[in-house]
Amino acid sequence: MDALCRQLRSPVLDIALPARGEDPRVVVVGDIHGQLLDVLHIFRVHGTPSSSVVYLFNGDIADRGRYAVEIWLLLAAFKLRNPDSVHILRGNHENEQMNRRPFRMGGGFEEECLEKYGRRVREAFRRLFTLLPLFAVVAEEAFVVHGGLFRTPNVCLERLRSLPPRTWRRSYPDPKLHAQWTEDEQIVFDAQWADPHDGLGWMPSKRGGPATIFGPDVTHRFLEKAGLSLCIRSHRPPETLRGYEIKHEGRLMTVFSASDYGGVVGNRGAVAVF
Repeated sequence: MDALCRQLRSPVLDIALPARGEDPRVVVVGDIHGQLLDVLHIFRVHGTPSSSVVYLFNGDIADRGRYAVEIWLLLAAFKLRNPDSVHILRGNHENEQMNRRPFRMGGGFEEECLEKYGRRVREAFRRLFTLLPLFAVVAEEAFVVHGGLFRTPNVCLERLRSLPPRTWRRSYPDPKLHAQWTEDEQIVFDAQWADPHDGLGWMPSKRGGPATIFGPDVTHRFLEKAGLSLCIRSHRPPETLRGYEIKHEGRLMTVFSASDYGGVVGNRGAVAVF
C-alpha cells in the first residue's frame, strides 16, 4: 500500500467509470468509523472491488468503531490484488492527532492497533495515512472530498493538483498554530474539516477552533471553475438520518455510510453510485 500511494504525484485522483463488466460502477463510501458489518453489507449489495466495481472510500475509516484495522486490511488486500479497484481519500480521522485520542474521546485507532498488533503496525498505518490523497474527480462529473470546500478565495482544481507534497503528505496542520498557516495549509485543513451551511460565504464552525463552514456560493463557484456538476463530501451524519443529504441547490451531497452510527444515532447508511 505504501508503495502504491508513493507513486501519486498529486493529492487529486482521477477516477473513470469502468469500461468493462455487466454493470460497471463507481461506489463512493462515506464515513465508516470501524463498523465492519457496514462494509460487508455494502460489498454484498454492490459487489466486491473488481475491475468493473470500483470503490472510493471518502475518509474516516479509522477511529470510534472497534474494527477499523480489519477494514483497512480488507481494503489493502483488494487493492493489492487490483490496484484500480479501491481508492481511499484521507479524512480528518486518518491523522495522528485524532488517532491518539482514546475511544472515549472519539478516537481509538491507536488504541485498537496497539491492542491487536503492536507498535510496528501502528507506525505503518501512521506512515500510510500521510500518503493518502485528499481529493478525487469521478467520471469527469463529481468532485469528492472528505470535509468540504475552502475559505481561501478562488481555489481551483489546478491549484489543488499542484499542492506540494510537503503540504499534503502530512497530518493536518496544528490547529493551535492556525494564525500562522499558509494558504496551502488552510486548504488541507478545510478539505478534512469543513462543513456546509445555507448562508453565503464561509464563517467559523460550531466545531470550534479554526474549523469553518461554507455556503452555496462557495460550492457553485468552485464547481463552475472546475467544469463539474456535483461535490460529494462526508464528515458528519446528515440531519435527515437517511445516510445522505442534498444541499446547495442540488450541487452538494453528503454521504455517510456508518449505519446506526456508534450504536446510538439511529441513522441509515448510504453510498453514492455512478
